[in-house]
Amino acid sequence: MCIMTKLFLKSALMLTVMAVCMQSAVAEKGRLIAGEGTQKVQKNTDVQDRLVKLGYLTEDIPAVLSKNDVYLYKKMFRLQRNLQRSQVASLVPKLQNRELMGHLIAERLLHPRTRAPYNDLKKWLSRYGDHSMAPTLYRLAKKRQPSSDRYGPQKPPMVLASVAKYSDPDQQVRREKVKKTRKRQALLRKLKMYRQKEYYSKAIIQLSKSQNKALLGEDTWAQVSLRLARAILNYGDYKRPERVARMVLNHTEFRKSEALWIAGFSSYKMADFDKAAAYFRKLTYGVPRNSKYFARAAFWAGKTYDVLDRSSMSRVFYSLASQDADSFYGQLAAEKIGRKRYWAWGAPSIRSKDKAFLFNDPLVRRVIALAQIGEHNLAQEELKLIHSRVPYDMDLSLLALASQLNLPNIQMSLARNLKEQNMVYYGGLYPEPKAWSPRGGYEVDKALIHAISRQESAFKPDVKSRSGARGLMQLMPNTAKYIRRKQNRPVYSRAALFKPSVNMTLGQDYVEYLMEKLNGNVIHAVAAYNAGPGNVAKWVEKGIAQHDPILFIESIPFTETRKYVKHVMSNWWMYQDRYNSKDQGLGMLAQNSWPIFEGYKTAVSFKK
Repeated sequence: MCIMTKLFLKSALMLTVMAVCMQSAVAEKGRLIAGEGTQKVQKNTDVQDRLVKLGYLTEDIPAVLSKNDVYLYKKMFRLQRNLQRSQVASLVPKLQNRELMGHLIAERLLHPRTRAPYNDLKKWLSRYGDHSMAPTLYRLAKKRQPSSDRYGPQKPPMVLASVAKYSDPDQQVRREKVKKTRKRQALLRKLKMYRQKEYYSKAIIQLSKSQNKALLGEDTWAQVSLRLARAILNYGDYKRPERVARMVLNHTEFRKSEALWIAGFSSYKMADFDKAAAYFRKLTYGVPRNSKYFARAAFWAGKTYDVLDRSSMSRVFYSLASQDADSFYGQLAAEKIGRKRYWAWGAPSIRSKDKAFLFNDPLVRRVIALAQIGEHNLAQEELKLIHSRVPYDMDLSLLALASQLNLPNIQMSLARNLKEQNMVYYGGLYPEPKAWSPRGGYEVDKALIHAISRQESAFKPDVKSRSGARGLMQLMPNTAKYIRRKQNRPVYSRAALFKPSVNMTLGQDYVEYLMEKLNGNVIHAVAAYNAGPGNVAKWVEKGIAQHDPILFIESIPFTETRKYVKHVMSNWWMYQDRYNSKDQGLGMLAQNSWPIFEGYKTAVSFKK
């Protein structure tokens, strides 16, 4: 037999053996996933261990790192963050896979207690310029670039660091071109001063002048007018806000939705229910179904017709509001008319046609590897870069990838993209942050903690607000310090608030504290989480809508807090359904009762 024939037969034999092994592995993986065999696998950890042995991280995703590399990388990241550089260096030769070296080195270069040399930054950018932290390191390198270096560091490629593609249905298409003259700026300052000093009549007189409307431009004039109307409404005067809103409706096409809302709400507060119903009805039919005003206006039309004892009309508008299924007013409306809500919480699978592209992409491989070692926040930031690299129709597979890797922020963005395409995945819109939890577990309803986290940070642990709030639950350092001292426990550093476990622990403790302080009133506690318990105490003392919790929410003087309470409450109800929790709010609120959180007596010790 010739040499070529022998080689051909040998190669064919090897390929046959490899194919048989591969088929065996795939079949074994299939049995694991389906639960087939002599008996079902009893523990998820057993399934996970066996999948890893077969080279899979999940049922869809192949593992990038070996078990030994996972152990090594976890240790190296921990050492790097403690500035134990020599120990990190000693472990590098033991790695089989070095795809996370860029991230590992960046941990040292960006460490707050070190000053990275320019040459190290430049070297990193030349090797790892496609990583998520490249723009940050580039800006740092440019600051430290010596005059002797003519060319400077390599600039990272420009990419849109987001996977979001959704739009705002309430955004105005038409734009005005207005000259920003000194006279115009002076008028704006005067109107602002009038509003702040409560010189409301003077402000209305100025806004009523046609020359001032022309000077400001229609859009700005409408915006300033409605801001004034809202301020007067918060002040407790309901007649003048309706007048100002009507002035806007009669003299411009700009901001009609907000004007109709203020006119309707002011009329309701004046007990002019026929006029209120007309305004709310007009607003309902004048905006698209995905507008933020649609369910709100329809619900209040239904609520107003309830007062007028026109039950058939109220049911019509509650039914319309319920079409915005997962919104605050959509869920309330469905509960009011007894409409059962069924949410599909399953996640999609990665499409077969997308697997080759995704699993061979170096960025996706880094994302998988980061998730393997528990660096889920870094994985989220990395996956955001894929927006400019994949086809538009790959969102479904990316959502499946993010879901299986436990990347909740990415799940939310991708699920919103898909919702724009009429594909609704509630499991992505309301993701469970499985990788993160409070130390010691959940002592408050898990659904409520996740509802707050979703609204506060959209599950981004490294977020810092302009006011200084930090982490998943956006805690202020002084609030965290206050709670720890109330508990007679050591105070965490400001940097520690970015750690998900620490942040969620303190956030949970603060929610417990507010529940105890406010007698379990969920609406008051949620409002206090955003605006502070002092402000809530003032509103309660003023007697703002104490007989009507929904009216109380819409009467909150702070725009941000009004929106916040509605978002957190609707999030809470969705997560209650996801976790099969007991309804502790929706049913009570639909009956116009204040939701009281059961078992609010805290398990955490607070000093009186």
